[in-house]
Amino acid sequence: MVLYFSARALPRVSDEEGEHKASLLERWLTSEIPNRLDQALNNYMGKFFRKLKVYILRMDNVLTGKLRKMNMEQNGKPRIDFNEITGEKSSGGEDLT
Repeated sequence: MVLYFSARALPRVSDEEGEHKASLLERWLTSEIPNRLDQALNNYMGKFFRKLKVYILRMDNVLTGKLRKMNMEQNGKPRIDFNEITGEKSSGGEDLT
């Protein structure tokens, strides 16, 4: 698209001496093909990003659910106690220095 806009912005040079034959690139840039490609790309990217957003939101919901289960309290203590797993005893006011 940048190439298309830069080609359209270039000043037109009139050639009085003879008729100038348009090159393949000039004909392609002035045709409807770049517009159609742009529309197709915009359509595809819109659908892709919507689907990506839904997937990311689903993953967020799964992770949030797992975190809630980990943080649920059962009988006054967390469901997963990492101190219990490692065998360490917590004394409440530990000095970590």
